[in-house]
Amino acid sequence: MSPVSRPIPEFAWGTRTFVMGVLNVTPDSFSGDGLAPAGRSVSDVVEAAVAQARAFIEAGADILDVGGESSRPVAVYGAHDAVAEDAELALVLPVIEALAASIEPGILISIDTTKGAVARAALAAGAGMVNDVWAARRDPDTARAAAETGAYLVVMHNKDVAEYEHGVVPEVVAWLRAAAEDAAAAGVRPDRLLVDPGIGFGKNPDHSLEVLHRLTDLKDAIGLPLLVGTSRKRFIGEILGGAPPDDRLEGTIASVVAAIADGVDVVRVHDVAPVVRAVRVADAIVRRPEAVASASDLPGEIRLAGIAASGRHGVSDEERSAAQPFEVDVTARADVARAAADDDLARTVDYAALQALVMGRVEAQSYRLLESLAADIARATLDRWPLIGEVEVTVRKLQAPMPGPVRGVGVRVRLGRDLG
Repeated sequence: MSPVSRPIPEFAWGTRTFVMGVLNVTPDSFSGDGLAPAGRSVSDVVEAAVAQARAFIEAGADILDVGGESSRPVAVYGAHDAVAEDAELALVLPVIEALAASIEPGILISIDTTKGAVARAALAAGAGMVNDVWAARRDPDTARAAAETGAYLVVMHNKDVAEYEHGVVPEVVAWLRAAAEDAAAAGVRPDRLLVDPGIGFGKNPDHSLEVLHRLTDLKDAIGLPLLVGTSRKRFIGEILGGAPPDDRLEGTIASVVAAIADGVDVVRVHDVAPVVRAVRVADAIVRRPEAVASASDLPGEIRLAGIAASGRHGVSDEERSAAQPFEVDVTARADVARAAADDDLARTVDYAALQALVMGRVEAQSYRLLESLAADIARATLDRWPLIGEVEVTVRKLQAPMPGPVRGVGVRVRLGRDLG
């Protein structure tokens, strides 16, 4: 089967939680769902993988993560033979080619590998994401392959020994920052880079729980979209009194919902259908559709005008390759009567904190559309200050590539919520 050229989908991070379904094209898997047991022919493996992928898509999956080598931690599940490059390619390439030829273009195909050669072949066959559990540290060519093709890259924290002298979260943050910087230096597009804290990898159950407890801190510190994989993990089994992997669904769903409340962007799961249903309910609560409150409910108005920040936003690759100047206005409407009566900063919006939030959102992400950037700032503002009922954000691009002279281009977005 010849490779199929596929467009790489654009995901608007922060608008909802995206679901990645696990396709283990392996003879073994800690979760017991390997699709390539000994004796199964290649055609049968491909047929099983495509059938599972179709079920995932029908259930609501956005990403299919194809892996040909079990990444289960040796410290937990014991030593296992490494899969040779040729053997891994023989497992994953026929599946990726079949998926690329048969599934709709809006579904992203991911290759779960730590080998640059496997990543390159998979991307050429139709994948659009590299999910590297060693963050291109074992083989930097995975990052180079993603950079050269414009693919997404997931860099995951990993460690051989679960020891953290200065605390697990500070070390994970520092490690992922460095890995993301290395990936960017290799040419990976900022809007195609995600981080994964590596739940269960180089971490005992207490470490994993601490990371999950502090996902908001981790995401804020790194400033990139966050992927989390808790599905069927060991820490869930321990909490549930030794439950085996296939009896950890409820625990997986609980961890997914908690992660959504902390702003996770992608969840990687085995049981797609029930998790998607839980994700939709959690998103409806956490990212509920904004309903603009009436003006009588919002007597106060807080304005910051002309916030200057640099970012990489635009339709063309040139616009996203170098930072450009942007200007942002924010008008937040809220009931500030108690703040006025008590002269208490805690009852209103800290202007400096709002400015820092705006600058951070402009600098951290990379969007094709100003509309997406403005909406991201508006949502982040509402999330940060519950007292704000409505926010209006104007984003101006001061050096837009236009056919004729203009003073600048801009968009205005207004979001709100029912304070009742």
